[in-house]
Amino acid sequence: QALREALRRRDRRLGTEHLLLGLLRPPVGAVPRLLDRLDVEPERLAALVQVEAAARG
Repeated sequence: QALREALRRRDRRLGTEHLLLGLLRPPVGAVPRLLDRLDVEPERLAALVQVEAAARG
């Protein structure tokens, strides 16, 4: 999933933001369940990660 995120964003390197975005994409699994228990919206977290990644270049 992380590699797909990097390719989708046309990034030349695989970074931690791609790993996190890759974990956030599946609608089911341990990460979405954990975020739900923490009352964190995966879509909002993904948007914040993308903003931070874009700011870093």
